[in-house]
Amino acid sequence: MERTTTPFCDMCGTPVAADARFCPNCRRELRPVIPQVSAPPQPSPTAPPTAEEARERVTLIRPRGVGILTALTVIAGIIDLFAGVLFLAYATVSLSILYVIFVGAGPGALFSVLSFGCFIFGIVAFILAYGLWNGRGWAWIWTLISSILGLIVSIIGITVGVGIIGIVVYAIIIYYLTRARVRSFFGKRTLASQP
Repeated sequence: MERTTTPFCDMCGTPVAADARFCPNCRRELRPVIPQVSAPPQPSPTAPPTAEEARERVTLIRPRGVGILTALTVIAGIIDLFAGVLFLAYATVSLSILYVIFVGAGPGALFSVLSFGCFIFGIVAFILAYGLWNGRGWAWIWTLISSILGLIVSIIGITVGVGIIGIVVYAIIIYYLTRARVRSFFGKRTLASQP
């Protein structure tokens, strides 16, 4: 280990050479300087994550079913927009000026309303898909409400011989949305964690 000394004598204060072992004035043995090792910097206490950071962490553990539900919502939105275009095209053909004057509104008016409704539902589906993908609480609420309404309509539809597939699909969606992991992804507390 290399010996380093103080630049001045401790006793008389005489300047000394860096490699000197004794003071040239008072002949006192010089003490070696022990280099001080600084302690590694301590990490600062971590602040609680912001809402955006917490959302990003949750996004990393997005449940697979949420991705599937989002994809189905996007597909439904595309189908709604396509149906809206078809209804609009049929309404345009049906609503000629002469037809309205001599026959009345006819089916063209009905298809215009259906076209408008399909466009609205298509846009809402894309907004809902965005919310589902990003774990927004409002998307969870609206998907749950629409699934409950769809289940009710499907149950009523059994009386006329349709609705069995709807009952199965909507029941699965409702069951899935109420699972603890899915609820926590959307920022909803589970029943066990509620006070």
